[in-house]
Parts: sequence; structure tokens; C-alpha cells
Amino acid sequence: CDSTEANAKCYLLMAQIADDKLDSCKKTLGNLNGDDTIGNQLCGQARRYFDQSKMDIPEGVRDKTLAFYSSTCKGSWTAVTSSQRGKLRVAERLCCDKNWKYFKCNGGSLVNEGC
Repeated sequence: CDSTEANAKCYLLMAQIADDKLDSCKKTLGNLNGDDTIGNQLCGQARRYFDQSKMDIPEGVRDKTLAFYSSTCKGSWTAVTSSQRGKLRVAERLCCDKNWKYFKCNGGSLVNEGC
């Protein structure tokens, strides 16, 4: 139960996906089959979280920064960090429409709307 080692390993693994485009259909953590975009998968997770928390979010979410967290030995969740780069974050912000589908926060066109 070494939190420093756990952070280092999480950083090593999660840094590999932090720059993935959210409109990608890449098979990755959270999108194991690659059958939807990473953004749509994250929007679905956000919706489930808000539903379970009894939070009514009828218009989706806008400009959400996503960071990576880990928990070691049943401890509290802490940010995955690097002493040089700080908190590890997903490069793109998350925007989900009222139907909980991903869209680019900057208004740009999606490469993939579905896979």
C-alpha cells in the first residue's frame, strides 16, 4: 500500500490516454470495445453519476475539466500528479448535450459522431 508508487504507476498508465481525442473510437480504458466515441462514453458516465446523485441536469454539461484520480488501500481519492507537470488532466474539456452525447466545446466538427 504505497501511495507514492501507486501514483507513479497511475501517472505512467493514464498519461498514455490523457491526450486522446474525445471524438475518437479508440479502444481504451472506458471504451473497451471501441463501439462509441470516448466522449459519448464519458457523457454516459456523467449522466449515470448525476442520476445516482439525484441531480437534475436537463441541459447536459459544458466545459468540464476531467482529471485522473486514484485510491490506494481503501483510502480517499487523490489526484494523479507529477512533480513536474502537476495534476494529470484529459487534454480536451467535456461537453455533453441534453441527450448526453459528446460535442466539441469549441464548436468544432466531430471526426466521429458514433462508431
